[in-house]
Amino acid sequence: MSPLSPVIVGISGASGAVLARRLLELLRERGREAIVVTTAAGAVVWQQELGAPLKAWLAEGGWQTYPIGDIAAPIAS
Repeated sequence: MSPLSPVIVGISGASGAVLARRLLELLRERGREAIVVTTAAGAVVWQQELGAPLKAWLAEGGWQTYPIGDIAAPIAS
């Protein structure tokens, strides 16, 4: 059996930071790897909805992240 591929999670400026945070928590609880792509608007909405900086939360959790414009990211086509 081949290992599972990482789950790509996009965090945009749409309201839903609580859902994104919970999804990442659940993936971690289940031992799944996740790669997070964020927009600047996503970081702003995260701060407004959760009262904490997105970048700091992701770094604290050790999440692999890429900014939306990183065309050299391994997940870019």
